[in-house]
Amino acid sequence: MQEVNKLLEKLIGLRINHTNRVVDMQCFTIGTFNLADSKNQINIENEFSLHIQAPWRFTNESQILIGSNDLYEQSDETAEYDSNFNWDVKNANLRDVKINKLLSKNNLLIETAIIDSFGGLILQFKDNLKLTIFPNISSKSENEFWRLLDNIDESKSHLVICSTGIEGI
Repeated sequence: MQEVNKLLEKLIGLRINHTNRVVDMQCFTIGTFNLADSKNQINIENEFSLHIQAPWRFTNESQILIGSNDLYEQSDETAEYDSNFNWDVKNANLRDVKINKLLSKNNLLIETAIIDSFGGLILQFKDNLKLTIFPNISSKSENEFWRLLDNIDESKSHLVICSTGIEGI
């Protein structure tokens, strides 16, 4: 667990820059660094990528701002039920809309990063904003909860938190 905490410490002071989604997996890019290519052109790269496949939520001190299951709700919270609603269309669901709004209106600079004994992760930001990932399955079959990719040193394994334990570190 010491190596995991050492890796998570590298996130402190970095900012969540961008998010996208692959089906229901939420992906965040964290931090930036400059990388020169073979033509000495500078490219801005992300230091880390966080891929989440377990339930998660963004909260402040008094409410859930976004939950992973908002993916299955229409983006218009006042709309009547639509049996033809397709949650997988980009920005057609409540999660996509709310998370893009949250990222555009907040500087999500990571102040603390804590893993719990069940593989849950809490990222704390300023203004009492918090991203909490909470594995919620007791089965020991192979279930990936989240992974952290180190994009600076790609020779390192990914940190993978799954139902069978911690892999890659």
